[in-house]
Amino acid sequence: MKIFSAQVEEGKEGKDGKPSVGPVYRNLLSEHDFPPFDPELSTSWDIFSLAVQKYPGNHMLGWRKFVDGKPGPYLWKTYKEVYEEVVHFGSALRASGAEPGSRIGIYGSNCPQWIVAMEACNAHSMICVPLYDTLGPGAVNFIIDHAEIDFVIVQDKKVKELLNPNCESARRLKIIVSFTSLTEEENTKATQIGIKPYSWNEFLQMGKQNPSEIYPPQPYNVCTIMYTSGTSGNPKGVVLTHETIAFSVRGIDLFLEQFEDKMTVDDVYLSFLPLAHILDRMIEEYFFHNGASVGYYHGDLNALVDDLMELKPTLFAGVPRVFEKVYEGIMKALQELNPRRRKIFDILYKYKLAWMNMGFKNKYASPLADLLAFRKIKARLGGRVRLIISGGAPLSSEIEEFLRVTCCAFVVQGYGLTETCGPITLGFPDEMSMVGAVGTVSVYNEMRLEEVPEMSYNPLDNPPCGEICVRGKSVFTEYHKSPELTREAIKDGWFHTGDIGQILPNGTIKIIDRKKNLVKLSQGEYIALEYLENVYGITPIVDDIWVYGNSFKSLLVAVVVLHEDATKKWANLNGYTGSLSELCSLDQLRDHVISELKLTAERNKLRGFESIKGVILEPSPFDMGRDLVTATMKKKRNQLLKYYQVQIDELYRNLGGRSGFPAIAIMSQACGASIHKFKLVQHAPWHRLGRVIPFLSTCRYVVAASTDSLNCIDMLNTHLHNRCIEDARTLFDQNPISRNIAFWNIMMALYIRNDQLRNAEYLFDQMPVKDVVSWNTMLSELRKSRNPNGVYRCFLRLMRTGFRPNEYTISVVLSTVFNVLVPQIHVFVVRLALNSGVFVGSALMRGYADVGDRVALYRVFDEILERDVTSWNALISGYMEMGYVLEAQRVFDLMPEKNIVSWTSLLNGYIENNKINKARDVFNKMSERNVVSWTAMINGYVQNQNFVALPFSCQQVHSKIVKSGIPDDVVLSTSPVDMYAKCGNNEAALCVFELMRTKNLASWNSIIGGCARHGLTTRALDEFERMTKAGSRPNHVTFINLLSACGHGGLIEEGEKHFNSMTEKYGIQAGLEHYACMVDLYGRAGHLEKAGKLIEGMPFEPDVVVWGALLGACGLHSSLELGKFAAKGIWQLQHDHPAVYSMLAKIHGENGAWDGFVELRRIMKEKNVVKQRAASWIGSNFGIR
Repeated sequence: MKIFSAQVEEGKEGKDGKPSVGPVYRNLLSEHDFPPFDPELSTSWDIFSLAVQKYPGNHMLGWRKFVDGKPGPYLWKTYKEVYEEVVHFGSALRASGAEPGSRIGIYGSNCPQWIVAMEACNAHSMICVPLYDTLGPGAVNFIIDHAEIDFVIVQDKKVKELLNPNCESARRLKIIVSFTSLTEEENTKATQIGIKPYSWNEFLQMGKQNPSEIYPPQPYNVCTIMYTSGTSGNPKGVVLTHETIAFSVRGIDLFLEQFEDKMTVDDVYLSFLPLAHILDRMIEEYFFHNGASVGYYHGDLNALVDDLMELKPTLFAGVPRVFEKVYEGIMKALQELNPRRRKIFDILYKYKLAWMNMGFKNKYASPLADLLAFRKIKARLGGRVRLIISGGAPLSSEIEEFLRVTCCAFVVQGYGLTETCGPITLGFPDEMSMVGAVGTVSVYNEMRLEEVPEMSYNPLDNPPCGEICVRGKSVFTEYHKSPELTREAIKDGWFHTGDIGQILPNGTIKIIDRKKNLVKLSQGEYIALEYLENVYGITPIVDDIWVYGNSFKSLLVAVVVLHEDATKKWANLNGYTGSLSELCSLDQLRDHVISELKLTAERNKLRGFESIKGVILEPSPFDMGRDLVTATMKKKRNQLLKYYQVQIDELYRNLGGRSGFPAIAIMSQACGASIHKFKLVQHAPWHRLGRVIPFLSTCRYVVAASTDSLNCIDMLNTHLHNRCIEDARTLFDQNPISRNIAFWNIMMALYIRNDQLRNAEYLFDQMPVKDVVSWNTMLSELRKSRNPNGVYRCFLRLMRTGFRPNEYTISVVLSTVFNVLVPQIHVFVVRLALNSGVFVGSALMRGYADVGDRVALYRVFDEILERDVTSWNALISGYMEMGYVLEAQRVFDLMPEKNIVSWTSLLNGYIENNKINKARDVFNKMSERNVVSWTAMINGYVQNQNFVALPFSCQQVHSKIVKSGIPDDVVLSTSPVDMYAKCGNNEAALCVFELMRTKNLASWNSIIGGCARHGLTTRALDEFERMTKAGSRPNHVTFINLLSACGHGGLIEEGEKHFNSMTEKYGIQAGLEHYACMVDLYGRAGHLEKAGKLIEGMPFEPDVVVWGALLGACGLHSSLELGKFAAKGIWQLQHDHPAVYSMLAKIHGENGAWDGFVELRRIMKEKNVVKQRAASWIGSNFGIR
């Protein structure tokens, strides 16, 4: 059997509450290591700009112009024409006030203008933020505010929605640019709310009149924030960097290169999937990388066939719903054939399928069948399709097999999410064993499965199933402004997708289920089922509802438990009699329920695909007797599906769907909130609608309560926040029926926070029912009130009642009680068998460290069964706290895995033990430094009266200087000036500089250099004049700063004046640095001949820096001959310098000298010359790098 994935790590059995994880898999191309990355392809801008250099005359973007209301033939723009438009558009953005890092919204359907705006963002390191209104009502309003968008490029059809009064965030916009033009009414509306409106041509004209240099991004810069559906609330902003997109494109490139049929510049893609989604975006990026063509649909999906026939694409990509329609159309056409022709088609289908199953490629399996029957199906897709890709949701095996046989093209499935930057898996063409699977993991990523015990999925079982987890180069960075969501999604470096997968014997993966309470329909739209149940549950005739959908269907259905009173009222009004069960069989009642649900959907502004299209009426509530709900009345979705499977299949058949597909994407509910890793669900009487309504109290646990109870708890929480004890007590006494455990705990917490411990204990004693959360609430509030005696007494009471504490209880007690009690608590913990866990073990170790018991500290560490980095860190901190620095260092060296906390613990330990030099050694070795480590090092120097202005966080360093009480000193005062200037905070640097009582040469050089570095040319020259008038004599550093400032400002005459005055006025001989600055000054201004003559007249041999400045200027102005001269000078000093080859190749390309360009590229390949990555470093006497 052919194997398609490489296993690189073994699976691990779960222990101590941790889930089991399956083996780690890689693509076969990455079995031993990830392939080397293309150094010239590190950003999204590189993808486009390199394509422009290679394929300037190729068709890039195509669109159909409407003539007399009908779409005409495709018109095309070449790569060069698009590039010129991108340059003008980017210049216009800069002229409008947009800066690198600005967030630019793009709102509209796929078209060339969309791509021009996107590439203009890439050209100037701006962040493209697609706006997409189908994410839900108010999504555009939310995204503009959440992403802090100031500029929006908008389709003319969307301007009205953008300027709608409901879109309040639009008021923050500075400009809007229409894809075409704006009406007078729209111009007026925009102007009235402070927005400057532009038509597309007006904006391009502004860019032509105000040209701006391109500011290309770095790989680590954010490329786009792409918003995707949340489970029930607002969309989530997925942050994708340029490097992430570049790795994805490069990975697809390597993957497809291994197959016989290669992609060419003649390939054409029909773009109709939204560009605001990742699938279409990545396909287009890949096409641009290869110099191929992208044509856009004319805006009507119902007439997509017309675009197919006109464009004749070679790649066709879509979501399963698209292919379902293709399949339905073909099957309908077959039904219209006479029986004999249908029989012939069936015979040819089975014949070709048999040969394909035996391993024959599609084009060789049955040319006769293709000629007689299947070429007509291919013709319906334009006639030239070579590859069909299905993504966005699983495609039915039946449809995939049918398309593979009949379309005369490669058909593959892919799997990916916005968070994985598109395809994380991709199928192999002509591999029938992959039908129903989504392929193998992509080149630059790894994949494994993780156990989902609540759904009985285990990656170590046979077959291995579990949640798909991914890590690698194409995984997103974070959710924008949502650190909690990010931590929830990315654990230990693995992104948890929420999809349930099964690893097949051949190493491919199949999507079989869905973990999160989110399901994707066949058209690729996400549905939050639990959220919809809450919305539809308020419908008067609904007592309870279970909404169902799966990835093979485009419609939602539901099982509705009828509200008896409302149903009988409807029956009486309409003349029907009978029991509730008998009424459920009425078609009229079913139609009435659907119409009521539709009204609810409209009132709540649900989207069309969130509407319930069919219902099953149920007279009896979901109950435990049928195993449909849990003890806390949470729906068991898998059991509900099994119970109603036959009726659901029948319902889909009646709605026009097909039955028999595997029911996947059924979600498991996971209600409950975490209390330091522990869950408790406290339930109360049912509301008449039969729904458990979650409420998170200050005690942090979930309470399913009645509406009256919830209102009381809301009021009680308000009193708690305002510390209004009397009002809270009155409310408590007046509502005896609504009292649940949350009610009691909030009242108790209020007493404790107001130091009324006796009242709190009295209330605690009166509680009719106590659980571990109640005890923990009391202990937590006593700890927050810094009352160790109260904690100790409460813990003794807990032990006397025989109630079993949990790990959180022990940690609270250990962090509060007296040191002398730590050994006693340890004995109690051992009796409870809690000592082997990391959580309690670490708490005990901290306790013994406070006691100073070195032996007990290590004994606790030894008792922990599965030690993680937290337990090792606790041991290091304990040793350091007791002064055993050698033991701490030994433990650190033995650690199997270290994190930033490990390094910081060691660093802090050395500082606390007054070993500042050792601390500095540790600090220098740290590969990652955060605020804590920087601050610790600063504090170390302050404590040791040896504070030196290193390039730490500027505000922290400055504050330490001010607060340290060290007498005012000119050298010490200069340090913040230098640091603020280097960090780019010129205002702060100038402010500190002006406050200095005494200034020396270093002070002046710091402020002049800071101004020069950040483009404040005039201010740098003014400060030089002030310096000379103050009597300070400049040195060679001063003139380097001055000449650099003139270079940035293009002040040739001023630069020449200062260069000459060095020797004539101040007697300072010009060095290599000064000559390099002058060469750079002349080069930036385009005076290349002057730069060349200056080099020839130098009193000493120029170095690499001087030649490099000249070569850079030649690259800027595309000077081929002088560029060769500069390159030759560098090669004499440093042979085969990679930057020289890259720059020379660029100059050759810009001059159209393609023979030279190709030759340089050949030499680079032969000599294995790799372009250097961009880097930065900060140097000091201490050697920080």
